[in-house]
Amino acid sequence: MSMRSVLLAVSVAALSVGACGKPAPKTANVVAAAMPSGEKFTGVYQHPVFGELHLVQEAGSVTGKWQRADKSAWGELSGSVEGNVLRFSWGETKYGFVGPAATRKGKGVFVFERDDKFAYLKGQYGVGEDEAGSKWDNIRLNNRVPNLDSISANLPGTAPVSGGNWE
Repeated sequence: MSMRSVLLAVSVAALSVGACGKPAPKTANVVAAAMPSGEKFTGVYQHPVFGELHLVQEAGSVTGKWQRADKSAWGELSGSVEGNVLRFSWGETKYGFVGPAATRKGKGVFVFERDDKFAYLKGQYGVGEDEAGSKWDNIRLNNRVPNLDSISANLPGTAPVSGGNWE
């Protein structure tokens, strides 16, 4: 085999590995529309597994926190708004766990919708760089004011963790 053939074979192999390497992140196929008049993402939303999701919108950005309904984990998200679409990054931590297994992170998207009585977040989230993969739909609870400080790393009903350098 000539040197030229060897170099060609190595180049083809390198290109093949690059093309077959890590798959592209999954993205949500959503298109922004106008936000309904007088509405914002701000509110307290309910999901049977993820519990209450508290969202606060300031201008074009949103921050939020949730605590799972079974009190097994809590999470935070932050993202940007375009019309009725919120694209966000999230992180969720299991209570009582430490180390890499304690926290999951990813991305997601919510689409704000409303009918005559209720507002909804039609959403999906992914783990890692994925924005899609799992469904996360919520209904806004009427007459509830979000309180981000009501959700923390301390399991409700327990004393706050203190001492040591946990950061």
